[in-house]
Amino acid sequence: NLQNKVQWLGSQPKEIVIKELQSSDVFILTSWSEGFPNVLVEAVFAKAICIVPNHLSIEKVFNDNQMLFYNKFIQNDLSNTIIDCINFDDIKKQKMVKSAYDTANFIFDYKKHALEFCSFFEKALNFKISQS
Repeated sequence: NLQNKVQWLGSQPKEIVIKELQSSDVFILTSWSEGFPNVLVEAVFAKAICIVPNHLSIEKVFNDNQMLFYNKFIQNDLSNTIIDCINFDDIKKQKMVKSAYDTANFIFDYKKHALEFCSFFEKALNFKISQS
């Protein structure tokens, strides 16, 4: 019975969202259309198992060893995916969370991207950008 285990909070301030993500075991994205959802990356960094629809661009970044994908056009696929997630052993959950986290940490490393950005312009404009 999920009613005793799921909280529907509605719209919340960013601070509350971060706190809730950090205390969550699972994050379920139910969007029908999205570019690349930032909240998904936040959930990955909060080390939640992510359940996401398979029709978004998410599969270009994360694979099925890192997230659980469901088909929104198949009746009961989301609920079956949630049940699968509940039945995973702790080792499988930990591996999935770690793999997703490592991928997100590599791809969304703002310091690395800032250094690459500076390096590009240093080469293109032939001058050194101060890094203070």
